Amino acid sequence: MLNWLKYFFFFTVTLNIIITNAQDKIKWTYLSDLNDSLSKSTKQILLKIETDWCGYCKLMDEKVFSHKKIINKFKNDFYFIKIDGECKDSLHFDKKWYYPSIHQKRGGVHELAKFFGEENGRLNYPCIVILDENLVVEKRIQGYLKRNDFIHWLQID
Repeated sequence: MLNWLKYFFFFTVTLNIIITNAQDKIKWTYLSDLNDSLSKSTKQILLKIETDWCGYCKLMDEKVFSHKKIINKFKNDFYFIKIDGECKDSLHFDKKWYYPSIHQKRGGVHELAKFFGEENGRLNYPCIVILDENLVVEKRIQGYLKRNDFIHWLQID
């Protein structure tokens, strides 16, 4: 009987940790679902432009966007959206279509990634863009940010 209680207790604690960790994640919204989300509740939008080959993009996901301090502080204030800067699909955003690059140099840069992320003719990954409720760019930053630098940058007006 005592062994059974030990296993039950261990199982219950483990399950509780798994459920808690699953709930404490940023919910990345698909670009195609953004209009529905905005119609339910208006929030700012954090748009992360990345590529599948970008090590710093993956590092930001691991070190910044999965950190509880970030999640708890910002998950209710933003819709979080990721787009692939080299996406091969046509994307519809704010009543306009954006297309993949015709030039396939290292995948090419998608028009939507250029539209939001390009600064002085350049786009570096990752690129974080903050949009207001009206889909207007409030600010953007290119490149990797450590967790505290990201929090500081996000809070500066």
